Amino acid sequence: GNFEANGLMIANSRLARHGIAAPHASIEQIKGSGISTRLLQLQISELLTASSVLSSEEAQALLSPTLTLLKAVCSLARKASQPVENLALARFKAFIKENLSDADLSIEMISDRLGMSRATLYRVAEPLGGVRKYIRTQRLKLAHAKLLAGEESARSITNLAFDLGFGTETAFRRAFKEAFGMPPSQMNPSTKSAH
Repeated sequence: GNFEANGLMIANSRLARHGIAAPHASIEQIKGSGISTRLLQLQISELLTASSVLSSEEAQALLSPTLTLLKAVCSLARKASQPVENLALARFKAFIKENLSDADLSIEMISDRLGMSRATLYRVAEPLGGVRKYIRTQRLKLAHAKLLAGEESARSITNLAFDLGFGTETAFRRAFKEAFGMPPSQMNPSTKSAH
């Protein structure tokens, strides 16, 4: 990833060498850091304007205070982005819950409907093990609950597997057994499970 400000792009790896953890946004997209963000924008804009007349000694002398300001803005931006990321995670979870039975549920659908880029979606779902893993886990939990409640019988396990987006009954049975320690056909309302 890169950090971008006023058309100037800096590789995050280069920022890391200076102890700066860049936010997942350009300086123009950073909200909540107020005057410090505006000061950084002005600083970079003025440096770019003056770059053709600055000596290398002057440029070097201005590097340290600019990096200090950048570090402060990035730190404030990360703190300010926490509530936004929590909101995005909550929206993601709610969308999955509402659409869990949609066999066509896909990363593209989620990204499109939530108005998130794929990269943002992956970053939001990362604490949950990733998008696909979270969907799979939630679908297995739903299947478990339906079987435990007696909503599904052994003869409809195939339908349940396909209804929940599993490509094959075999894949569903394998995933279910891995998650719950028994095949779905052994589940019934009297089955007790620690899961």
